[in-house]
Amino acid sequence: MKIILLLMIVIFLTGCSSETHVHPIEEEGNQYDFSFVDSYIEDKQIIFLGESTHTAKEFTALKAELVKYLHEQHDFSVLAMESGKNEIDFLNTKWEEFDDRFMLENMILAAWHTSDMENLVAYIRDSQLKINGLDPLPVTGNVRRVERMELQQFLKSLIEPMDEGLADEFIELERDFIDYMQILPFEHENKADLQKAQEMKGKYETFLNELGNFEIEEHVIQFVQGRISVLETFTAEFLAEYDIDHVYQDYFSRRDLTMFHELQALLEQNPDEKIIVWAHNGHVQKNFDAIEQTNEGLAMDYSPPPLVLGTLANEKLGDISYYVGFYFNQGKILLDGVEKIDPKKNANELEYVLSEYGHERLFVDLNEYDADWVNESITAHDNGLWDYKMVSNEQYDALIFIDTVTPSSWR
Repeated sequence: MKIILLLMIVIFLTGCSSETHVHPIEEEGNQYDFSFVDSYIEDKQIIFLGESTHTAKEFTALKAELVKYLHEQHDFSVLAMESGKNEIDFLNTKWEEFDDRFMLENMILAAWHTSDMENLVAYIRDSQLKINGLDPLPVTGNVRRVERMELQQFLKSLIEPMDEGLADEFIELERDFIDYMQILPFEHENKADLQKAQEMKGKYETFLNELGNFEIEEHVIQFVQGRISVLETFTAEFLAEYDIDHVYQDYFSRRDLTMFHELQALLEQNPDEKIIVWAHNGHVQKNFDAIEQTNEGLAMDYSPPPLVLGTLANEKLGDISYYVGFYFNQGKILLDGVEKIDPKKNANELEYVLSEYGHERLFVDLNEYDADWVNESITAHDNGLWDYKMVSNEQYDALIFIDTVTPSSWR
């Protein structure tokens, strides 16, 4: 009976006008009409754009166009990404030296190495939109490739004319740093080795002192200082005011608290700056503690709940932000390989409910729309596979839904 009633409601709403706060996202000639968002965000300074997977091509394409719209129509001036702060800070000084491909592959997380993201990089180059990194994790994801990474080799080439041994030492430091940072997300038995982090910090500091003997580009020094700043968060004192005990809780909390501090710093540098945050849903949810982790794997990672960027912003920055979660129903994404995601079939699943509105792309404002499913616990999915329960309007101000997705095109 409940299923029949839900279907009757959805059938009725499918034909409703935009006044119901449910808006199909229309596309014409690779352009999207986002004008319906205007009234929802007119008093907001930060827009959080999440995604339930990093590897859906359609998410990246839609978000890239939405970023342009927010910049052009609402004067959002900064794109703050879940991507390496050190790398982006350095490369922001090198727009005249490198092409769009180099900038994309060395400042942006590999999952977003698509033609749409490359077009967004080109747009940033030619516009007043700035890009900043929030993430302490390095962009380089494979320690075995450090010696071949273009950015690391470019930095090495700036050091090498002064001291070849120091240039080799830089690559060794980078290998150790990236190895340490990239293991953390997959470690479930032991917390981060804080002593090792401080030993690496000491080595970077010694290296920095040695660089001081030469006349070297200031931005190289700032890059090394950035690595030191990351390692400074790997102390017991960094999380001392929080009750953090679980292994993954420790990793996620260090990462998201660091990203929140970077967001705060952007606001402190320019209190009037309007910022778009691009990250995974798991970083933008505004009441993460209220999510029920029903999947065993997610429960292992997120129970007890860690500190989360969106939740910290919601608690500490007040009502200046608008939080948008992105979900999809079916298709294919990239995980270990291409993963086929079957369509959801249950009336208690968020993606099924959204699919029943009958649109390929859909926007729902959760603050104004009063359907039962908005205010009740419902099952949603990470990467289209792993379930958790949430009350939608406790976690987001709006949802963007794409029915069918395809894998990101790895460059």
